[in-house]
Amino acid sequence: MSEPQDKPTPRPLQRGWDDQPSSAPPASSPPRRPSPAATDVASPPAKRTDSATFDDTDLSTSLDWPSLDPRDMPWMKEIAPQAAGHVPSPGPRRAEEPATMTEPKQQEQAPPTAEPWRPPAGRPHEEPRHDLDLDQASPPQTPALQVDHTHVETPATSLSFDSIVTRRSARPATGWRAAVYALTAGRWNPGPSRAEEQYLERVSQIRTLLPGRHVVTVTSMKGGIGKTTTAALLGLALAEYRGDHVIALDANPDAGTLAERLLGVQPIRNVRDLLANADRIEYSTDLARVTERAGRLQVLASEQDPLLSEAFTAAEYHRVIGVLRRFCEVIITDTGTGLVHSAMQGALAETHSIIVTGAPTADGASLASRTLDWLERNGHRDLVERAIVVLSCDRVSRDINLGALRQHFKSRCRDVVEIPPDPHLAKGQQIHLDELRPRTRDAALHLAGLVASQFKDINDLTHGRELG
Repeated sequence: MSEPQDKPTPRPLQRGWDDQPSSAPPASSPPRRPSPAATDVASPPAKRTDSATFDDTDLSTSLDWPSLDPRDMPWMKEIAPQAAGHVPSPGPRRAEEPATMTEPKQQEQAPPTAEPWRPPAGRPHEEPRHDLDLDQASPPQTPALQVDHTHVETPATSLSFDSIVTRRSARPATGWRAAVYALTAGRWNPGPSRAEEQYLERVSQIRTLLPGRHVVTVTSMKGGIGKTTTAALLGLALAEYRGDHVIALDANPDAGTLAERLLGVQPIRNVRDLLANADRIEYSTDLARVTERAGRLQVLASEQDPLLSEAFTAAEYHRVIGVLRRFCEVIITDTGTGLVHSAMQGALAETHSIIVTGAPTADGASLASRTLDWLERNGHRDLVERAIVVLSCDRVSRDINLGALRQHFKSRCRDVVEIPPDPHLAKGQQIHLDELRPRTRDAALHLAGLVASQFKDINDLTHGRELG
């Protein structure tokens, strides 16, 4: 290393600078005069570190300070006249301040003007109200959140029979499906056929809940077109598949044959026995002593003596219905052919549902249509609208347009049921549902289902009739 040079004599600091020395180039560097471009911008003084303390004497002896001329720095001219008065120095400059000492005083800017309030997009604009007292006005209240709990599923409501039980196909009862089910011991269940499913639907409809008592009347203007057969089929179908009491009443004043078609023998007791003991009938066992039974169906026969049966009046019919209503839920009445007969008038007054029988022939269809006309003219339009027309198709001609015939009756009443020809019915003997052909049996179940479907809509209160 070279020997240290002699220390130069320090120069006195210029007035107006801080007592603390500013940073200067190293001693080995030759002194330089500030360039004209840097005359207006002075180097900011170096910050003092807290880790060391500098001595002015040592610093001045180790640095070669350049000569400063006030003429080169305009700000020195401003503070030069005040040097004699020992005006305090302005203090150290902060690093963030601009280098130019004579900064022009900036004009104070006015605060930005607030933009006028505008309503949010999607909301209607409301004019401000000037009649409110701001001191007393309460802050706007946020409307309560409306929560709809209608469709919220809770564990109690979401749990159902279908959600926890696996549904399996019903066991087939007929055909090859039943044979396969039996041979495989139930391991293969092909399920019921379409015909069997339709049968199950019919049975379910027949078992419709009955809220009160229901009286069904089967009538026609002419005999021999299946009126008694229709009443017998309806009674057997309802009694077979329902758990309540069903009774068939023969109100034909011309010695009707309803009891014989259901029992197969001449009845021993009839409606006259019931009228004679009406005051002493208090229990269902008392009613059983004056009626007959065909399977699950109770039967009340008519008087077989033409003279006595002709004397069956409307008052007596009302009395009979009053007794039967105490023990039976469904009452099926087989009337005679005389619409103006006294018993017929009493039957129509008690009727909730009416069945009009006919045939797919020119005379049979005309009689059924005229029966509906007579009911409408005599104040029974409500019965006609709910009526069911049953066509006994034991006689069918190719020259008859069955489609036009069905459309005619469907436009006037509720529905049309066709009873196909059946050798079991053609014999005129006792009727058994099991001996009917499948189509005939299905027609009987269809008729019973249509009648039962009115149970939930028609009862003693809605029909407005005072029975008993």
